[in-house]
Amino acid sequence: MKKFLILGAILSSIAFADNNPNEFLEKRIEDRITMEKVVTARGYEIDYDVDIYNDKMNLEIELEGLKKPNLNYEEISRKVVAVVSETTQEIKEVYVSIKFDPTIGEDELLFSNIYKIGN
Repeated sequence: MKKFLILGAILSSIAFADNNPNEFLEKRIEDRITMEKVVTARGYEIDYDVDIYNDKMNLEIELEGLKKPNLNYEEISRKVVAVVSETTQEIKEVYVSIKFDPTIGEDELLFSNIYKIGN
C-alpha cells in the first residue's frame, strides 16, 4: 500500500510541475542581464522577469525605490536586445517594459517598446 501512495505522490507532483520548455533559457537571459549590469540605478532594487513563448520574449524590469528614476530607457532596452541576440538565435521579437514600483503608491509604466531581432 505504501508503494501505491508513494507512486501516486510522485505522479501527482510530475503532473503539477511547471512544464515550461524555455525555463532554462529564461533563467540564463535573466542571469546575463544581471551579470552585465544592464540597469545601473543606485538606491533601487531591480527585478527582472523574462517570459519566452515560441520566438517572442517579454522582459519586465521593475525598479523599486522611493522616487522615480531618471534613466535612459531606450539605451537599457537596446542593451537587453543585444544580450538576447548574443544568447540565442531563437528569439525574433523582444517586448521590453520598464516599471517603477514606489514604496508608497501605484506602479507606473515608464517605458515599453517592441524590438525585432534578425530578419
